[in-house]
Amino acid sequence: MQIRGKIIMPKSSFDLGIKPIKIKPLKLGFGKASSREPLPAEIKRSVKECAKNTCEYRGCGHKSNLQFHHKNMKNSDNRLSNIELLCPNHHAKRHDQKRRKVVSENIFTGEKKTRLVKKTKKTTKKKLLNENLQNLLG
Repeated sequence: MQIRGKIIMPKSSFDLGIKPIKIKPLKLGFGKASSREPLPAEIKRSVKECAKNTCEYRGCGHKSNLQFHHKNMKNSDNRLSNIELLCPNHHAKRHDQKRRKVVSENIFTGEKKTRLVKKTKKTTKKKLLNENLQNLLG
């Protein structure tokens, strides 16, 4: 058999009139395929050692079902200083904190009022120019 790209054919397939077999790529996991690299085992081990296998959120002592969290919310940044170990509740809380915006703050009590902020798509200069041009042309 010869492998040509993603098609496997026996040497005599043309002589026998046999159609080549196409191979489909293997899908791992469910839903969309993840484009990010998995966290290296060395970093996982180091983070667990530094955190002593407990949730790193202040005042929490959970030791089970711990998850790795990227502090700057960039999954491709796998530096040791950017990863912390959190229990599921505090992991969700960290993500929620990143999506909240302080609306007002009481200067006497220090109480802050926040609201959820939707992520907005970044518009590039090219898109802005195209929109402006379309508006001018009407």
